[in-house]
Amino acid sequence: PPVISAVGNAAERLYRIIELYKKQDICSQLECKSELISILGELLSSFGESASQRRAEPLSQMVKEFIENNLTERITLELLSMHFHYNKFYIEKRFREDVGVSVSRYYNNLRLEAIKDFLLLGNSVTETALAFSFDSIYSFSRYFKNAVGVSPTKFVKEKRPQE
Repeated sequence: PPVISAVGNAAERLYRIIELYKKQDICSQLECKSELISILGELLSSFGESASQRRAEPLSQMVKEFIENNLTERITLELLSMHFHYNKFYIEKRFREDVGVSVSRYYNNLRLEAIKDFLLLGNSVTETALAFSFDSIYSFSRYFKNAVGVSPTKFVKEKRPQE
């Protein structure tokens, strides 16, 4: 990536600046300042390119990726707003227009599928509740039963092959 190469190049140039600084004469001092300004300009330019590339990616795609990578966390519009630096109502509107469902529905559907998979891998109800950041086993069980129609324990018994 351009930022890393710019940083590597800057490190080499900083060693040169240190050597110039040690000379203590006015020409070397001016050359140091000039070189430092040049390095800062290049670094800022590189970081600016990275930020603009990130912004070029549609907001909805970034939100989807964030949700997919953080299914075990509680994700709210407020959290997304703070993370992406957009108003929560704007995020919701854009997401609904681009994806066709609300952020919460998208998150809950993906999270529920991940929870089912986690349970079917042999994890206990307690482990699953903790892994997916529920306040208690009771709140997890209630959430699961409301969403699936059966308790987590019954779901596992019905879906998992008998050993």
